[in-house]
Amino acid sequence: MWSLGSQLLAQPCSINIGPDVTICQGQTTILTGPAGYSNYLWDTGATSQSITTGVGGPHWCEVSYPSGNLVTNSNFNAGNSGFSTQFNLSTNLTTEGTYYVGTNPNTYHPQFNGAGTGNFLIVNAGWSSYLAGQWDCWCQTEPVCPNQTYTRSYRGRSVSSTNPARLQWWVDGNPVGLEVVLPVQGAAWQTISTTWTSAPGQTSADICLRVMSGDGIGNDFGLDDITMSGTIVLRDTAIVNVTPLPAVNLGPDQTLCTGAPVVLNAAVPGGTYLWQDGSTASTYNVTASGPYMVTVTANNCPKSDAVQITFNPYPVVDLGNDTTLCAGQALLLDATVAGATYLWQDGSTAATYNVTGAGAYSVTVMLNNCPTTDAINVAYNPLPVVALGNDTTICDGSPLVLNATHPGATYLWQDGSTAATINVTGAGAFSVTVMFNSCPTTDAGR
Repeated sequence: MWSLGSQLLAQPCSINIGPDVTICQGQTTILTGPAGYSNYLWDTGATSQSITTGVGGPHWCEVSYPSGNLVTNSNFNAGNSGFSTQFNLSTNLTTEGTYYVGTNPNTYHPQFNGAGTGNFLIVNAGWSSYLAGQWDCWCQTEPVCPNQTYTRSYRGRSVSSTNPARLQWWVDGNPVGLEVVLPVQGAAWQTISTTWTSAPGQTSADICLRVMSGDGIGNDFGLDDITMSGTIVLRDTAIVNVTPLPAVNLGPDQTLCTGAPVVLNAAVPGGTYLWQDGSTASTYNVTASGPYMVTVTANNCPKSDAVQITFNPYPVVDLGNDTTLCAGQALLLDATVAGATYLWQDGSTAATYNVTGAGAYSVTVMLNNCPTTDAINVAYNPLPVVALGNDTTICDGSPLVLNATHPGATYLWQDGSTAATINVTGAGAFSVTVMFNSCPTTDAGR
């Protein structure tokens, strides 16, 4: 029997720390040994009843407890009970092959002596009992646990003066340990101990003390305090299976230009997906700045990843429409955007460009790594050629015609007239503005 507190229990021979466990990488699980034991030992070296582990593989727990004495009526205080024997019960021990349980062997045989502290087993063995097959003086069937080591012991002494008996343990019909010669009459009680290990699957054992001597005289002895006990060590193993997390990586945070395509890909074999907006595809098309997160679950193990996507706007650049200037005019192209850099068609890097000749002009404005390019074509029209001649003096009444003709042009004289020519009929200052392709030329004379 095994004592747990004040409760007397059957000798437990196995423990159960629960079924195998599957966890996800990074998680832990609690393995718990059975309650009620004072000694625990785990494969990790821990000595508590429970351990917390995230390490995969087999994990075992050992408990140990003292079995206590498994022998019934070990000290014979209950008299002739709890054991079996091949010897005959008798109060007259003068005949070989007899035994009795008492306190003084001299009471049952005049030549026996050697008292104990109470009842003990008194045996008269000899040649005739040996020949008769009376070998086992004490036997008992004990409950045992498989693969456990027990210590068996007894106290013995001779109760006659000649040929001390030789005794040996026998278990399940097989000798265990060496034969032991009991001490001679008059010597103190001797304690004899030996160990024995139960077989795999064994739950009981037939234990006997056998008389190995068959001398014609002697072989008379007393037995007391027969015990069998052990420290029972029980072990159970549970396997912790660690499932790796899905390999999800949305990459580093990104800063892009507005309109740049971004597809976040979280695909893993056998995975399911949940994005920040509740969508469940393996990929996500990003069209706006913001944080994006996905939780990927594979083999019942989830892993999340997040990324910040920022879209920078392209700088607004407008050099204007293509234009035509008049010869001699200049045009200042202005691409100024705060914080930007500039690259014009000729490699210059100012925010503005002064146009003085016909051609194609372009600028690339870079802001936060986002470029915008614009271009303009500038053409130049020549000024119309107008020559009214030098100032002149003519005779009164003489005709004079000032001619500003330029094909395709328009005209505006000092008097508001718009013909290509003007007749001079009197002295004065004369001027004309000739406009051709929006380019004016003014000339004057007297």
